[in-house]
Amino acid sequence: MEFTGERPEIWGTVGPEADDPKTIRELINAGVTGMRTSFSYATPEVHGRRAELIGDAAASVNRPCRVIADIPGEKVRLGDFAEAEVPVSMGNVVHFVSEDREFDTADNRFPVKSTDFFEYVREGDTLLVGDGGAMVEVTEARDGHLVCEATLDGELNPSRGLVVQDGEFEPASLTDADRNDVRYVAESGRFDALALSFVSDTEAVREARQILREADADLPIVAKIETRRGVENLSAIAPEVDAIMVARGDLALYLPWAELGRHTERIVEAANHHDVPWILATQVAEGLERFTFPTRAEICDLTRWLDEGMDGVLLSYETAFGPRPVDAVSSVGEILDADAERGHRD
Repeated sequence: MEFTGERPEIWGTVGPEADDPKTIRELINAGVTGMRTSFSYATPEVHGRRAELIGDAAASVNRPCRVIADIPGEKVRLGDFAEAEVPVSMGNVVHFVSEDREFDTADNRFPVKSTDFFEYVREGDTLLVGDGGAMVEVTEARDGHLVCEATLDGELNPSRGLVVQDGEFEPASLTDADRNDVRYVAESGRFDALALSFVSDTEAVREARQILREADADLPIVAKIETRRGVENLSAIAPEVDAIMVARGDLALYLPWAELGRHTERIVEAANHHDVPWILATQVAEGLERFTFPTRAEICDLTRWLDEGMDGVLLSYETAFGPRPVDAVSSVGEILDADAERGHRD
């Protein structure tokens, strides 16, 4: 996967704030060189139309823009319930039950869209809901039923992810639905790269590569490193892929969040050692939701990883849901350009 520009690439993410021709054109003009569309939601056909929209927008402004199909992997999620959010307070008892059982949110009893999940959860495990919207400790693990205690105030929302922090359960990189999505991506001819979630070994990468090969699609594969096994197996994974994404969002959930910096360093070192391009992802410029420009920490964070040879940066929330998607791209571009100027002066 070639990253040949004068500065690292900026990838955006399609979402409610970036899903129309005008905004996509503005993002590309602001400096976006790739747009990611997440197959976690909607049908493959919807993503195919989005890919076509991005291609048309890029052509209309005469600038290149990759379209990256992001395959979600296995994601354990809460089931559906009527309330948009259910608050829980520290010390509250919270129940998670398999979806085939009765639940009642008024009694803090919530359904989970998985059966295998319950087999791997143990008493004492820490569970995170969403991106840390709630945190609970498992006090009792039964068949299809977990009894937990909230360790912080928080809230639970329908369909949010459920993660065992640093536990035995690690999600699969390719489910049957994912295989169908990869096949669609390969056969559609509308995408320029494939991102695989929860890559923990070479098996899923090789399987995805075979599906692409069967459709005569030679797409580069980006491995998203998000779990302990993924970090531990980097020396095997890196030579098999075309790029590595430091997916700090789930990485901070599946591993102790305080260790995120060190795990990021390990991923970057492995990518550089194997001469594989790498992309930094998650909370790159979310400070724009509150401030005129990115936070001081975000600016320093980007500059630090530029010094380590960062090949690209992925904006997720900033373009998909943030109030200022175009400003997010231009702000990141300013940081990249300022660093390039520093390099020229040095």
